[in-house]
Amino acid sequence: MTIYRAQDLHAQLLQALEQDGALEIDLSEVSEIDSAGLQLIAAAQASAAARAAPLRLLAPSPAVRELFELLGLPPDGALSEAQAA
Repeated sequence: MTIYRAQDLHAQLLQALEQDGALEIDLSEVSEIDSAGLQLIAAAQASAAARAAPLRLLAPSPAVRELFELLGLPPDGALSEAQAA
């Protein structure tokens, strides 16, 4: 989940939100994540909140958990409204 895939993933996430309303993102296979990946998660959370749609981050991989810990985020990656904006 890096800058190299962020644009494609963002489009897929928005499409899934529009089709299903609720969204679950399985992070178990994420082997690397950078700031673009974190921005993607924040954008997905903001888009879901704007639609009043639930969004859950499932099974964060060690790479994802490490980034969340480094940034002082909760282990489940749930961002506050201010963080997601």
